[in-house]
Amino acid sequence: MVMTEAEIVEKYRQLYPAIPATFLDKFTKSAAVRATISRKLCLPAPIFTDAEIIRPVPPFFLDLEITTSCQLSCRYCARTFMKVSPKHMSFQLFREILAANPNVAAINLVGLGEPLLHPELERILNELKKRKIRTSLVTNAMALNATKARMLIECGLSSITFSLDSTDHERFEWYREGADLTIILDNIREFMALRKSEGSTMTASIFSVLQADTLPGLGALAKFARSVNIPAIVISDLNFMENSSKSIRSDINRETVLTKILEQMREVAKQGIVLLGPNILDSVNMAEDWPTSILKKPEQIIKKIHSKHRYCLAPLRTLVVRVDGDTNYCNCTPETSAGNITSRPVEEIWWDEGLQNFRNNLFFGPVPDCCQICPRLSD
Repeated sequence: MVMTEAEIVEKYRQLYPAIPATFLDKFTKSAAVRATISRKLCLPAPIFTDAEIIRPVPPFFLDLEITTSCQLSCRYCARTFMKVSPKHMSFQLFREILAANPNVAAINLVGLGEPLLHPELERILNELKKRKIRTSLVTNAMALNATKARMLIECGLSSITFSLDSTDHERFEWYREGADLTIILDNIREFMALRKSEGSTMTASIFSVLQADTLPGLGALAKFARSVNIPAIVISDLNFMENSSKSIRSDINRETVLTKILEQMREVAKQGIVLLGPNILDSVNMAEDWPTSILKKPEQIIKKIHSKHRYCLAPLRTLVVRVDGDTNYCNCTPETSAGNITSRPVEEIWWDEGLQNFRNNLFFGPVPDCCQICPRLSD
């Protein structure tokens, strides 16, 4: 059933109860929400004013890095090539970040670390639950034992994404040094079984980074997803400038790559699994927004570079906060900074000159180098 714009707005108000009544009007009229509603209704994208791009309403989503500790050294991860040291965000800093962002309605626990390793994760999740903030989490599932699985469900996690590139042991463990695929797959199976038995409404998906030698295994990954009742796989090409030469889009045999992708998309379809583009991870509400991110053709996966980036809404609604309170322009630019949340008001950070220029170039051109290789869709 197709919803009206008024019905979509009302649905968002129900889904994001943490939004203060005083901010509701700004939220529903913001550029990011208007664009999302237009996609849902299959309408042309709204025209943003310069002011909406340069100085959007205060952020209502957070990408929050609560730890930089991780058991793995993935070859393509920024944590590996930036040589990031392990560190946990203190609960005090976490509370400061929430206090500095009173309009936040949803938080995605993601970054250059594994959230399940944070020693106070349960305390953090319970605090977010108390504040009625929708919370999602991205995990490699290595530490997802029975105790943590039950804790995630009881703490009311809204969405979980398993970072899983392949079910081929040799390939997976070569790319993800320190991983044990048998443990990961067993943990996911047990978690999904517990989720079902507990009647949890938490959404679940798999996030898979496509590479030349993992692409042929996409169908097998979909078969595993079906076996554990995970309905969707979010697929992405490599991001970060350091990985650009290994991107499947950099393959000179474009037609051959497109043929291989089409073959795998057909295999995925046979399993009844939906393929989604990586922009869905910005929604923090996958169950509601996934129809706008369905991949239907191979060209969407290895898109050509555009002079303007028309699809990514993250810089208009999501503030990226790192483990020490520092902020980035987006999750794909860990080298940038718009200021630290402990020493600068969030409005100053959100309207920082560097971040303003980043948004301006993103939407009006020339597209920043990092955005040219970003796998988020523009078509």
